[in-house]
Amino acid sequence: MKEDKIKYFVSRKIKERIDFVRNIKTKDKKVAIYNHIPLRELEACFDECIKLTDLYKDQVFLNTLPKINNKTVVFFVDLGLDYCTFLPNYIKPYLKLTPIRQQTDNVYLIDGFAFYNTEKSIYRPFLYIDDGILSTTVQEFYNVGIYKDFEGNKVENYIDKIRPYIDIRTKPIEIQVVSYSPLKKEKREYEALKERVIMTEKLSKQRVVNELQKFIKSSKSLESVLLKEKEGDVLYVEENTTNSRKKMYKDIILQNPKKVVFYDSGFYGIDQIELERTKGALTRHNKLIELF
Repeated sequence: MKEDKIKYFVSRKIKERIDFVRNIKTKDKKVAIYNHIPLRELEACFDECIKLTDLYKDQVFLNTLPKINNKTVVFFVDLGLDYCTFLPNYIKPYLKLTPIRQQTDNVYLIDGFAFYNTEKSIYRPFLYIDDGILSTTVQEFYNVGIYKDFEGNKVENYIDKIRPYIDIRTKPIEIQVVSYSPLKKEKREYEALKERVIMTEKLSKQRVVNELQKFIKSSKSLESVLLKEKEGDVLYVEENTTNSRKKMYKDIILQNPKKVVFYDSGFYGIDQIELERTKGALTRHNKLIELF
């Protein structure tokens, strides 16, 4: 594999990131675009560093575009948390980052994960590198509707197309699940709460989810296992929600733990769904990076 073909560098180690940036040669400037994850020591490698949230301001965006020419090298750093996404607003960064990519062919991605949330999001970074690497016919990212069981969406089917452009230095993360049993009283209260918010109060789906998750978070049975002594170099995901999943990815990038621990009640339905999404995404991520 030729080093100059690598466009997507996956590493959580600062030294590896610094070496990757320094090995990209240019007579022009190097620009970094980042957002939720601070650049840390990597900042010294760039001539200019721009936050994605600043690009959402029209004047900043319009002032940035003329600074990018076909010799400028642009790095999108840890932006997977924005464009791979947990909300239906992934188009927002796309509208700002794509015009910048169109100004130069020298675009590189540095991230702590090959994909976030679902394996289909491994596709999206390649739209920022070069939309010709993968055909747009593979863009049913989330296997929904008529594409729910579409085998063509499996990453294994187009892994050879993206392999020359991606260098994954991260190792599979050890996953542990700690089981606990809710008290009989908690089970009765949970079922009563579920009936009240759904049948009596007829709350919206999101408010129902919020109320049930709030109950689980404050339960004595969960609290008892969380109070147990914790190891260093281990990330503990203490609640199973969409927001905690996003926080988990951020914490893994910043802390680079050797293991991630989840908590499983084996009873609370809403908790089980979110746990499977989060743990399942990490499990699939471990399998895919081994294929590379």
